[in-house]
Amino acid sequence: MHENLYFKIPELRLPAEFFSNTEVVGNPASSQILDFMNTAEQGQRTRLLQTSDKESDWVTGTIDEYVAKQLVEWCNEKFTIRFTNAYIIKTDPGKNGDWHCEGPLLQNRLCALNFLIQGDLGTTKAEWGVHKNYDVDPDFIDRYISKGVKHEDVDVVKEYVSEDNIPFFYNTACLHRSVNENCTSPRTVLSVSAPFNIGMKEITKMYENGTLFR
Repeated sequence: MHENLYFKIPELRLPAEFFSNTEVVGNPASSQILDFMNTAEQGQRTRLLQTSDKESDWVTGTIDEYVAKQLVEWCNEKFTIRFTNAYIIKTDPGKNGDWHCEGPLLQNRLCALNFLIQGDLGTTKAEWGVHKNYDVDPDFIDRYISKGVKHEDVDVVKEYVSEDNIPFFYNTACLHRSVNENCTSPRTVLSVSAPFNIGMKEITKMYENGTLFR
């Protein structure tokens, strides 16, 4: 049940010019960001962003529009699937992101290709979890939660400590968060969304069968 949460793509290296894009350009609370993240209805948009009962220590927003377009085009040249958009996720030093999920009910995205462009290698990490109150497939937890998820309600089932800057596919359908509490640098990730109807199982199978790359 806890498989297909992430896997690295050692064949891929992000071009150096993208590593300078470490600042959030758009306001994450703006309608522009919400539209950018492909949510369809206002209620869904609220659910996506309302992930905790406390003020968040992470931010999701846009990067420069031209840079985002270039990044998506670069990914589409490398892969046989069509990526849809790109944005930035930034977690403060000494802090963690909120537990949240992004699909499939929201039809936002089931997985993403992530590029860590800033962070303390060997320490900064991602975590995936299951909700203690719901014995359901973790990929469909969004059917059961409609507001913030407290840390004490989550059992961590997997973590990925970034030892390098190798790109990695990331399951965004189940509960997940960034963990940067023992770090002195921000954790900054460029995140490129896969099509909303393609999940980690499909991506993993394509990778294993040799059909993911052009």
